[in-house]
Amino acid sequence: MPSFIFSPAARQDLLEIWQYISEESPENAIKVLDSIEQKCSIERQSTLPV
Repeated sequence: MPSFIFSPAARQDLLEIWQYISEESPENAIKVLDSIEQKCSIERQSTLPV
């Protein structure tokens, strides 16, 4: 499976998203980040040459 790398700014954004959501629901914060990572992986796979 192809990998991807988040830029430092993107990693900071993800941290801030997690912190904001986790104030109400740490479990949902993890789910949101997992979903973002999954979608990035799917997008990366769809852009690979055949």
